[in-house]
Amino acid sequence: MKASFPRFAHSLAAVIALAATACATGPVEPTLRLEKVAQPTAGGARWQQVEPVAAGLRVWRDDRPLRPATGMRLEKGDVIETAPGTAALIRFGSSGSTVLDGRTRVRLGSLEVFFGRVFADVRGFFQTASETVVAGVSGTRFLFQVRPDRSTRIAVAQGEVTCTPRRGAWSPIRLRPGEALVVEDDERAEPRSAAADPAELREAAALADRVAGAAAQGWCCFGGRVQPAWSDACPGGRFSTILGEAESFCEPPRRPELHREPRPEPRREPPYPR
Repeated sequence: MKASFPRFAHSLAAVIALAATACATGPVEPTLRLEKVAQPTAGGARWQQVEPVAAGLRVWRDDRPLRPATGMRLEKGDVIETAPGTAALIRFGSSGSTVLDGRTRVRLGSLEVFFGRVFADVRGFFQTASETVVAGVSGTRFLFQVRPDRSTRIAVAQGEVTCTPRRGAWSPIRLRPGEALVVEDDERAEPRSAAADPAELREAAALADRVAGAAAQGWCCFGGRVQPAWSDACPGGRFSTILGEAESFCEPPRRPELHREPRPEPRREPPYPR
């Protein structure tokens, strides 16, 4: 027993040290990504993926502009702005996602909205804020909009949202599914509770679904032929947004050349002297 006690003590100390480290560092921040940027097709029948730069998406980090790219990793504090007619899907790791509508600017942390409209589908604790109100949520789908007059509107589709003031002295307000709240820019004005517009919530949820399911337009190699296709309509084939790459998929594999030893030159005898 005397020999085993020191080993036990060292193991216990290691466990305590690991626990203390975990408490000190706190929860792990979710990985933030620009999952996709989408625009409606010409007829508006569906939404398609587009390159962020071509779509006019803008990203700043520490007040410096970045060149956005689909799938790029984002950081806390990054500012993102969408162009008119463009939507962006931001992934918050396993916590869920948020769709930014056109003409929207946000700062990532949880989410701070400067102007525009977002539709969030999140799990776990999450905050969305404007200059006047903080919306704390836990597992919900909700619409958050900062209007041109600087008023903020929150409408809940699922779950619950607790709204607290950043300015003013009103008490926190809890919103349940089907409820909405309007917070004016004037800190002296009391927030106005009302029923959410079901049509608005359906439209916002449908937009989020269309953006999340937006396919890319390109080419499909199937049966040895390349033809125009959508990324979600190339069953059994290989898809690429680059024509040359799709064509390379359809090229037959080259046979490896067999290595042959060179034949030795025939030995020539010197002429027989006469």
